[in-house]
Amino acid sequence: LRVKYPRCRHQVFMGSYLKETKNIIKIKEIQLNKAITRVATYERNLELYRQSYSALFPIEEDPDYKSALNVLWNKKMNVEKIKEELKQLKLNQ
Repeated sequence: LRVKYPRCRHQVFMGSYLKETKNIIKIKEIQLNKAITRVATYERNLELYRQSYSALFPIEEDPDYKSALNVLWNKKMNVEKIKEELKQLKLNQ
């Protein structure tokens, strides 16, 4: 630092600190909030797709729509799984 910034005053401090471990319950709560947000976003996008759909056949027969519903179901199952894990962690605490 003294070579790179010769006109500035430099103070270097050294020491140690205890690294705090993150609380696993807080991590799960953050994961749950993110998963719920993803589900809401995906549902909103599916609704927009449903409104803008203008093909000859019904939307329920569209393979893209079917796969999107499958992805949405997987995302909802992930939310339920995280809720169960969080519930177990809170009971064990």
